[in-house]
Order: sequence, then C-alpha cells, then structure tokens
Amino acid sequence: TELTHASVNLDVVIGRNGEVLQSHYEGSDSRVTTCVDREVRQWHFPSQSEEKKSVRVPIVFDRS
Repeated sequence: TELTHASVNLDVVIGRNGEVLQSHYEGSDSRVTTCVDREVRQWHFPSQSEEKKSVRVPIVFDRS
C-alpha cells in the first residue's frame, strides 16, 4: 500500500551569517528525505549573534 503522507524531521545547524552548516534528517520515505536534505542545504536564515545554532524542523507532506 502507498503511504498517504511522508514525514521528515530535519536537524539543521545554522551559522552566524544564516548559512546552513550541517543538516541531518530522519523520515518515513527515503526519496522524500533525500530531496528535502538537498533543498535545505540551499536555505538561508537571518543572521544571528550566536556562532551557530541548532534547530529541529518537522515537516509532513500529504500525498494527493
């Protein structure tokens, strides 16, 4: 049976100037997690005062 949704938990380390330094992911569909990981490495966050900051980003995709 085909899954009706795919979930991904991203752990992202963001550098001082907003660039993604590292990303790690876990998910229910390897094709989706691979795609999300490739995209998140291109994200840019606002600058911050900390040297680096870790955040978790949960994402759920519904298939239609």
